[in-house]
Amino acid sequence: MADIGACVAMVIEQPDRFAGERIEIAGDASTGDELAATLSRHAGREIRYLETPMEQAGGEDLEKMFLFLNEVGYQVDIAALHDAVPEVAWHDLDAWAAGQDWTALLAPQSNWA
Repeated sequence: MADIGACVAMVIEQPDRFAGERIEIAGDASTGDELAATLSRHAGREIRYLETPMEQAGGEDLEKMFLFLNEVGYQVDIAALHDAVPEVAWHDLDAWAAGQDWTALLAPQSNWA
C-alpha cells in the first residue's frame, strides 16, 4: 500500500524525528476471511481465503514467521500510528480496494510478450 511506503520514506528522510523509536507499521488489520470478503465485494466475484498448510510455507524462515504470527500475532496500534504520523494519507483495506481497477486486475493475462 502506498501509505506504508510513504511512512517508511518519512522515517528514513527524518532520522532526527524518529531516532530511537520503534515504529510498527500496518495499513489495516484484517483476518483472512475479512480480507476475502472485502476483495470479493470490490472485485464483484467470490474470493476465498484458504490457509496454507505449514509444511507448504516455503522454507524454514517463512515457517518461523507464520508460527509467530499464528501463536503470538502482530499487533499494531493503528490509531496511534496515524496520530504519530498524520502527514501520511492513511487508508484502510476497503479504501485501497475501492481504488483498484478490478476489470484490469481480473483480466486474463497472456504469458506471451
